[in-house]
Amino acid sequence: MRIALFSLAAFIVASCGPAAPDGPVNVAIIGDPDGLVSNGMRLSPAGQHYRAATAEGLVAIDEAGNVVPALAERWIVTDDGLSYIFRLRNSDWPDGVAMTADDIRTALRRNLRDLRGTSLGLDLSKVDEIRDMT
Repeated sequence: MRIALFSLAAFIVASCGPAAPDGPVNVAIIGDPDGLVSNGMRLSPAGQHYRAATAEGLVAIDEAGNVVPALAERWIVTDDGLSYIFRLRNSDWPDGVAMTADDIRTALRRNLRDLRGTSLGLDLSKVDEIRDMT
């Protein structure tokens, strides 16, 4: 709870005043330093904030709660609601290597596997196929 309140306070303070210059933004998060950069599916609260600020999914949620493009520049849902087709924007990994549809498929499959046995994994258990088309 303290982390959420601190994060909210930091956001409010950061949003006041003149526009921020280009470049790094300093953020303070209370928690164990090892938890900040941990890997895996079950993250500490500090790790959750860090991942949310640095990772990108196929889609994102904006400040109004709307689903907006992220890695996927657009998508369609088939009429029967059983398939979602995402069109990915051209992106690079942090090391500069081009991101491919196969990379995204592999990451999605790995995440689905790692989520097995969790409540989100149960929700996603209905996903039976992930294909890359190009």
